[in-house]
Amino acid sequence: MGYSRKCEAGMITIIWNNKYDITNLSSGLEWYTSDEGQPGKVTFDLMKNSQLRPSDGDIIDVRLNGKGIFLGRIFKAKFRSNLWNITAYDKLRYLKSEDTMVFNASSLDKRFEAIMKTMSLPYKVLDRSSFNCAAQIADIKTYYTMLNEAIIETRDEGNSSFGIRDNYGTIELFKHSRFETKTVLGDGSLVDDGGFEYELSIEDSANIVKLVLTEDDKTRTLRTETNQANIKRLGGKLQITQQVDKADSNQAKLVSKTKGLLKKHGKAEETIKFSKLIGDSSFRAGITTTIQLEDISKNIKAIVTECIHTFDKVHLMSLEVRLL
Repeated sequence: MGYSRKCEAGMITIIWNNKYDITNLSSGLEWYTSDEGQPGKVTFDLMKNSQLRPSDGDIIDVRLNGKGIFLGRIFKAKFRSNLWNITAYDKLRYLKSEDTMVFNASSLDKRFEAIMKTMSLPYKVLDRSSFNCAAQIADIKTYYTMLNEAIIETRDEGNSSFGIRDNYGTIELFKHSRFETKTVLGDGSLVDDGGFEYELSIEDSANIVKLVLTEDDKTRTLRTETNQANIKRLGGKLQITQQVDKADSNQAKLVSKTKGLLKKHGKAEETIKFSKLIGDSSFRAGITTTIQLEDISKNIKAIVTECIHTFDKVHLMSLEVRLL
């Protein structure tokens, strides 16, 4: 090892199979993370070398100033014009495996632990939830889907926002409030003029939530929650209807679910995409940041849902955030 390439972020090092430093043979390194059900990955180009031939499962270790930021394995390699194009994923990629699992009424962290143990993956529970998700038979679903459903239920009804990430080889469950960068995204701070795209949408909004139960081919309404002020403001009714299991049809559960769903769907979803920002290695998907942009009159918190770092002579990053 011993060769590192310097960019504005600091010293980048790429290690192959825990043995070969390929930093000086590589270019165009990108590191991608997502908070919405996609594994972390790195992509880069590698010069043809007689001693190195990429193979599926080879280990890729990326470090910034000596600290590991990505540890994964090659899933795809393309060769053209004396260059290999490498794609490696972190351990979250294994959560795309499918299975059938039966869950009793249990918390998100308990389900997370059960899945990690089933897959023999290294993990840490950084934060736990006091909310119990409804009992479920997850029939032929990806582990990602199982976890995402529990994350959504915990957020909507338990009022706690969680994420999962691969932290250099260890999969972590955490509350979004745990990781907050001190760097502000806004005018005069990382963002140049016109370097963002703001979107407001009520495509998935609802001002009426109805819960129904189907038994013996008959469907009956158990509870309906209505936001009259929202109906008036939007000029009409926007209704969603969800099935519930009999085991979750007690009054307390129904009240919690309807209120949670109405709160989630009762406001517009606001997102911002930032492109080609000055790179800041403290940013990755799942962290919380502060937005200060005069053009949209905002000074609020946001969760980074997608982050791409490009490490070359200049360190740049692109982000997508969801306003809270």
